[in-house]
Amino acid sequence: MTQRVKEILKLLHNKRDGKNLSSGEIADRVNLSTSGLYRAFKIEMKTSPRRYAKNERLDVARTLLETTLLSIKEITLKADFTDQSHFFRDFKNRYGVTPTKYRETHFKGLQKQESASIEGTASEM
Repeated sequence: MTQRVKEILKLLHNKRDGKNLSSGEIADRVNLSTSGLYRAFKIEMKTSPRRYAKNERLDVARTLLETTLLSIKEITLKADFTDQSHFFRDFKNRYGVTPTKYRETHFKGLQKQESASIEGTASEM
């Protein structure tokens, strides 16, 4: 991966005043035009900067659904989605199910809590 794309990735994760940097701001910081930024990123990462950033946010949401009891609203905010309807649509497009259904089948925290509780009860007998 080129140094320029590494810098673009770093900037995609940075925030300014609580908001993600725009493509124009990122392009300016790496001395490229907006179209040059898109082209350089797409060649190396096989996706656009916008899609990459969205997939990263969806990965954060997926992990939170699997490992926490946060509400869907809280997960929407923590994963930097502007509203729940966009989050639900994008999540379903990527994973094939709604966030609620995904959590029902993939939540790991409860399974660990239940097995620890069962083991503790069995050892007390």
